[in-house]
Amino acid sequence: MTARIDSGSVLLFRFLDVADELDLDRAPMLLESRATVRRVSIRRESSVALALETLPVELDLGPRTITLGDGTELAVTARLRLFRFGVVAVVLEVPIAPGTALEDLVPLAASTWEASAIDDAARAIARELAEPLVALANEPLTELPQIERYAVVFVRAITGDPLARPEIVARLLLGESDPRPVSQAACEHVLAHRFQYYVDDLAIVHATSALVIEPSDDRDVVLALELACSQLLEFRVYDAIIDRELDRVYDELGHATKRGWWIFGRAHEALSRRAQLHMVELSELADRAESAVRVASDTYLARVYLAALERQHALAWRDSVMRKLRLFAQAYDVLKDEAHARRALAVEYVIVLLIAFEIVMALLER
Repeated sequence: MTARIDSGSVLLFRFLDVADELDLDRAPMLLESRATVRRVSIRRESSVALALETLPVELDLGPRTITLGDGTELAVTARLRLFRFGVVAVVLEVPIAPGTALEDLVPLAASTWEASAIDDAARAIARELAEPLVALANEPLTELPQIERYAVVFVRAITGDPLARPEIVARLLLGESDPRPVSQAACEHVLAHRFQYYVDDLAIVHATSALVIEPSDDRDVVLALELACSQLLEFRVYDAIIDRELDRVYDELGHATKRGWWIFGRAHEALSRRAQLHMVELSELADRAESAVRVASDTYLARVYLAALERQHALAWRDSVMRKLRLFAQAYDVLKDEAHARRALAVEYVIVLLIAFEIVMALLER
């Protein structure tokens, strides 16, 4: 029997990195004139599983209409979530009509999971709130913020077993519009990370989407998925920043000897100080992202969160950031050693010149 959703919605997420940090304590004061503002709550049991340094703030932006690339108009309810570590999550909620079969959602998934129209709508919402966001960040916002996509099919009530036809769930999570059958291997890969706590709940976590069945309407699992996406985005952003800084250090190192006073190590010393400053700043940013969420126990919610990190290869991005920070530290050490070596060489030159001067003066006195 085809599983049919009696109550649920599709949550389209777009995560944007807009600043290094947001002061969420000031959010109600700065944003309450534009939207309903509330602090996101989490059940006590969930807070034991995931220790959040600061809970995000949510803004209710009301109903909107988005025009997709094919001209279809999509009615959504928009929300914005602010995370302390500088990420904003635009959430566009699409209600699912009661009695909708899972396979009937596949066209919606195919047209929205990766849709640029959803990206544009998310950026437009962020621009609408640019002024208060700047105040929360105490700095200019990122001009062209990176964006991360995710989608959650959130089901409160369903008739039938969704896993009775796993290929339908796989097509839905993949957003696969091609009519050709999905292979068994692909289905197994998509459905590999699935979790249950009670007999009537379910979470299937894929790299770009998830199916969450939660009869209690509790959204802690959705929050865990949001946090994983935010972590991924932050590590991707920091990886790109470190790449740019490393390229700059290597370029300046190559040109340092062409600038004036190279023999005294002045160029290398100045570059060394800048590299040290950048290394400290980048280390603080990476540590801030990593410490924003701590897994405190091996519970259902924690396993969902860790599975989302694994599915999205967030841990590989984190390892890349840490490896490049070590390269940055090595570059700083090279610059520091080079500056010291050049300074020592300059001292030796001065000593040789003084000795030569003494010899010349002694010869002239004869």
